[in-house]
Amino acid sequence: MIADVATLEDRVAAALQTERQSAIVFTAVALVALLIAVIGVYGVASYTVEQRMKELGIRVALGAARGQLVTLIVRHTVMPTALGIAAGIPIAIGATAMLAALLYGVNALDVPSFAVAAAVLTVAALAATIAPLRRVLRLDPFAILRTE
Repeated sequence: MIADVATLEDRVAAALQTERQSAIVFTAVALVALLIAVIGVYGVASYTVEQRMKELGIRVALGAARGQLVTLIVRHTVMPTALGIAAGIPIAIGATAMLAALLYGVNALDVPSFAVAAAVLTVAALAATIAPLRRVLRLDPFAILRTE
């Protein structure tokens, strides 16, 4: 008599349950880390805009184009992000050597994975810059200059 009958799909699912749970936990931790990064970039961008409000007001009063202001604010936000990505890639390459046993069907030095991660972080930094940038674009230079 056969006591333990199951389909191949059920057997494979049971065998991969631990790996699937690990992937879910790693994904959740990665999403929390991304959220913290976005909040940090937003905080730094907001602080930078607030500290430079008088300078930005003077630039607007002297006729700076909106594109120049956008470039200025985005450059000051994306440049540290780019430097962080450049510093983080060698660290990530080193960390993948330790995680190679957990990867299935993916090379530890998978270039597309690193490219997607860098792109997601860059887009997250740009998204975090939108609110401070909107504040700069709605800037009334005369109100700013009157307060000083």
